[in-house]
Amino acid sequence: MVPKLLDLAMNPRTTGHMRTWTFLALQEITDEHLPADALAWSRWYREHGSEKMAEFERLDWWQVRGDE
Repeated sequence: MVPKLLDLAMNPRTTGHMRTWTFLALQEITDEHLPADALAWSRWYREHGSEKMAEFERLDWWQVRGDE
């Protein structure tokens, strides 16, 4: 999901409104609070994406992070 959102954020044809929603979705999905900057998010994903995916895989499908 995150790579597809990054593609959307980097696409020059994506509207500003859609780009804003894309960054909000990235923040909600990853629980990270980076600026609305596609390059910053790409860098974060390269450095931390596999860690975050491993965290998600450890959770039950119904569990929402923070509801422990």
